[in-house]
Amino acid sequence: MRKLKKLASLLLALVMCFGLTCPAFAADTYTITINNSTEGYTYYAYQIFKGDYSDSDGILSNIEWGDGVDSDALLAALQTASADPDSALYGLFDTITSTSTAEDVAKILTSDSITTDSDEMEAFSEIVAACVNNSAKIAFTYDASTGTYTATGVAAGYYLIVNTDVPDSTNASYSFNVIKVVGNAQVNPKTSVPSGEKKVGDVNDSSSTSTTTYDSTADYDIGDDVPFTLTATLGTKFGEYDFYSLTFHDTLSDGLEFNESSVTVTVTNASGTSIVTVPQKTTVNAVTHTNYTVVTDPTDDCTFEVVFEDLKALYDENGDLITVAAGYTVTVSYTAELLSTAAWQETNTMYLEYSNNPYDDLETGTTPKDIVTVFYFTLVVNKYANTTGTALNGAEFTLYKYNAETGQYEEVAVITGTDTNVFTFTGLDDGQYKLVETVTPAGYDTIDPIYF
Repeated sequence: MRKLKKLASLLLALVMCFGLTCPAFAADTYTITINNSTEGYTYYAYQIFKGDYSDSDGILSNIEWGDGVDSDALLAALQTASADPDSALYGLFDTITSTSTAEDVAKILTSDSITTDSDEMEAFSEIVAACVNNSAKIAFTYDASTGTYTATGVAAGYYLIVNTDVPDSTNASYSFNVIKVVGNAQVNPKTSVPSGEKKVGDVNDSSSTSTTTYDSTADYDIGDDVPFTLTATLGTKFGEYDFYSLTFHDTLSDGLEFNESSVTVTVTNASGTSIVTVPQKTTVNAVTHTNYTVVTDPTDDCTFEVVFEDLKALYDENGDLITVAAGYTVTVSYTAELLSTAAWQETNTMYLEYSNNPYDDLETGTTPKDIVTVFYFTLVVNKYANTTGTALNGAEFTLYKYNAETGQYEEVAVITGTDTNVFTFTGLDDGQYKLVETVTPAGYDTIDPIYF
């Protein structure tokens, strides 16, 4: 089990329980309800502290170690840490012995020098997590009719609630909660997953400008390089991880060819005011760090992956550590060529694979797939000899497209009609076009250019 970093602040709250005034309840035991409608989680509760709860005055007093913690192991671990110069707890628990009480430990933890986000409290929470008594854990039962997990017959006290398994589904993550139980308690699991989004850039031409906007659909000419972005927005509990892996899984349909050299990565803060470019590799004190790897032969069915082994260890081009925090976005940008073999509609997907367990580096979850579509248009021109629809052979048409950057109409394709004199221009982007009859059958007038 890895560090429970944010457990520190919650533990501080629970050890300050001496003389707490609480509402009075009549029952001696209670029910803990976890509000999670997804089946497949495994939850357990561990009693950390217990005491005497009075219905009449609503006070939890006489605090002792709970059944869910091995107090002997905890006291020994605190003594060892207090004697270790490299520990954040060095010297803090020098007065603790094998006979010390829960109240003795709590008094030290509630001293003015220790804050909820201090290194001392984090180190203490790590020790507590390693000293949980699994033989005294309380299991939860799932109820599909209410979409909740419940544990009944729970005595008053303070509890650590963890889930040891998550369902084999998307958007699943591990969580923990520390709660006070002096009545029936409701728990909203503190889970957090990143959100993944794929967008395709669409070039919008006008008479004077050319801009690119990103959305779920875009149209392009055959042969164009189509721009894509893959974005991961980090969840609110990102800070609880000491290590955080993130992988973008991207699948391009057969009509698109990935341009590996076009990949760029940026990190943007939660307010969108700071954007940092992340190099693929950088050197820090003569040591080369690989920020991410582009995998073009993945073992799954996707086209390529962009793998970040640890988002907590990204370095910029100067070798300085890049700050990444909850609410930040990681964006992968790249292009793919729209091939001549492409269908008129090409569908593409992406999903994220991410660390979902702050206790275990190897546990990962996945997000739902996000889909974008790239398509093109086809123009069909029919040349008739008369109003009754008789085909007229021998004509040739040239199609031109307006280029906003040059201010000129540029040639797209030249097509000579078939025996039925049907001219088909395929693989076209939206835009402003001009159709010109460049060869006219003998005896007929050349049509004026058609703008559309």
